[in-house]
Parts: sequence; C-alpha cells; structure tokens
Amino acid sequence: MIKRIVLILALLLIFFCIWCLPYDLTERESLEKAYAKGRDNFYAALKKMATNAQLEETDRKKILNAQKRISGLYEHLMNFYYFTKQGDRAKDDISGHIIALTDRLAEEFVNSIPSRRWTKDTSPLESILLSIGFHARKATPQFRKFLRPMTRLAKSNWLMKELEIHQAHSITKGKGVRLAIIDTGVDPTIKEVKGQIAPGVEMMIVKVFDQETMFHAPFTRWNVYLIAAGINWAAQNGADVISLSVAIRLNYKEIRNATEYCWRQNITLISAAGNVEDKKSELHAYYPASYPWSIGVGGVEKKDGKLKVWEHSAKGYFIDVVAATTSLVLSAMEPETRRTLKHNPGALVEAVRSILRETSSNKKLGYIKPNPKSGFGLINAYQAAKIAQVLKIKE
Repeated sequence: MIKRIVLILALLLIFFCIWCLPYDLTERESLEKAYAKGRDNFYAALKKMATNAQLEETDRKKILNAQKRISGLYEHLMNFYYFTKQGDRAKDDISGHIIALTDRLAEEFVNSIPSRRWTKDTSPLESILLSIGFHARKATPQFRKFLRPMTRLAKSNWLMKELEIHQAHSITKGKGVRLAIIDTGVDPTIKEVKGQIAPGVEMMIVKVFDQETMFHAPFTRWNVYLIAAGINWAAQNGADVISLSVAIRLNYKEIRNATEYCWRQNITLISAAGNVEDKKSELHAYYPASYPWSIGVGGVEKKDGKLKVWEHSAKGYFIDVVAATTSLVLSAMEPETRRTLKHNPGALVEAVRSILRETSSNKKLGYIKPNPKSGFGLINAYQAAKIAQVLKIKE
C-alpha cells in the first residue's frame, strides 16, 4: 500500500514538472527573443534617425555603425531606460512593449545629441556617452584609499552623540531593514561605510553616477533617467528605505513618478535638501526633497562647539528634519505594526515622518519652532526608536 502511494506521488511530481517546465522555458525564451528583437530594432532605428539628423559627420558615422563602433550601447541604455519607463509597460505584450520602447529610446538618444560641442575636445556624441555613464567602470570602485582618513572621525563622530545613536542601539541596530543608497557607488565591506548609525541594516548599493567620467559631461535628461531608474529598481528589489543624496532644481516627471511610486509602496525615500552656492538659490525648490511623498533632510554642522544648519544646505518648508535615522525607526517597530501600516498606500511613510518630526528639536540649533532652515529640527534617534517600538495601529 505504501509503495503504491509513493509511486502515485512520484508520478504526480513528474507530471507537475513536465507541465510547468515548458511554460517557464517558453516565457524565458519569449523574453530573450523580445530583447534580441529589440536590439535589432534599436540599431535600425538609430540608423534611420541619424541619416537626416543634424550631427557632426564623425558622430553620424559612429551612429550609423553603432553596433560595432559603440558596442554595448543598447544593453547599457536598456539597463536603466526600461526601469525609467516601467509605468508604460504592457502586461500581455512584452515583445510589442520592448519594440515600442526601443523606438523611443533610439529617437531620444539621437535627439539628445547637442548641436554644439560642450568642450573643444569632446564631440557632441561623446558628451552624451559621458552623461549616460557609458565609459564608467561597471564594477564597484575601490574607495578604501579615499575613506581611510575617516576612521578616527567615524569613531568620534559628534553627530552620533548629538543624535543619541548609541542609546538607540539598546533598542535596535537596524536589523530587518534593507537600505538602498543611490549615489556614485561605495564599497559596503568597509567598516566606515557599513554603518555606525544602523550597523544591522542590509545595504543595497545602487550606482547611478560615476565621479571619474560622468562629472566631465553636462547634466542631461539621461541623468534624470538614471536617477529615476535607480529609485524604481531599488523599490522593486526589496528596499525599505532609499537614501538619495541627489537634489535637482527642475521638476522632472520621471523622478516625480518614481518618488510617488515609493510612497504608494510604503518605501521611505530620504532626500537631501540640496546644496546651494549663494543666497539667491538657497530658497529654491529642490527635487525630489520638495515632493510631498519624500522626507526632506537638511544638513547640519558643528562649529566652535555649537550646532548649526550647514551654510550650504537649501532652505524651504519641504525640509522635515536635519539628519535622519529612518532605518532605526523602522526596525524598532513591531513587525505586525509595519504590516498593518503597509495595507494603506503611504501610511508607513507618514508614520515614520510623524515620529521623526515629533522627536526632533530646534533648541540645539538656536530656533524655537519649525522653520525653513531646519524643519522640525535635529532628530533624537533614541526617542524616535522608543516611540516606534510602542507604536500600535488598529486594523
């Protein structure tokens, strides 16, 4: 009897594998075919666009033979363009979606090539290749030699004391929270980088800029696409908190949509208020910090033993606090509380914002109430973790 049951179970398992395997393979094969078909369509569309476009002749020749002379261009662009345009994705027709996407991609690429040279030695095409990070190193760069002098600073960081980080660690060290850092890329194995504030978090390094090549080119729409794609990718790959040090003065729909998407998915996006060089630009709105879906964070410094808002930090009522410890707030919450809040779009983000504001103070910064310079003030990580720990939400 037992042998008969085992045999029946084995036959059912074999049948299940045979039934499922072709579907998975077919789905994967269709994706690979669509991607390959998109590649052919992209280079064909490039040729068509470049034929009549106003380009330097050298640049035109490169684009007409881009598959060989700019090898890997399609793969590089699709790596982030796909995530930038994720809202346009068709659920049932992946092949048609990719073809339409590559048509737009080719058109945008050629149209983005400027009519004039940005520098004497850089062709218009080359400036665009620089701006999209085409020449950037694909591997995480070795930053050890740059960060090594920070060792003593990390050990005696005044901010750790002012925020009461060590006291907060008696409650939580960030375990159970996945933090995405969107920037130029860092080596997460270095102890200075891995985290003094929330050493228990799982870090996701999302590289959207390259200091060695991209900073030698003008800011273009491609930089916007890279930032939006980085946010979307982090959100779709399990980030609980996204830290973004980028601040842009123009309101781009791609970044706006990505920021709102995070809020609706209850992913907390921490955005830098922005750096200003003069008084004229300090009250300018910076994005995505100015969006209501993100938490805007200003800068703080210590001079002559006194805390003050960093002189180059942008100002505005979009600033929630100066310095934030969102990972500690989230990890201090009971799992059931986080799950309950996630049932409603933005509820978890707004709970975090409320806790940060409630436990912040402007007293050390020389202000009495919330203001455009420091928002609700400097956060107290210990008090924030205590409130998050006992937070209860009714279903």
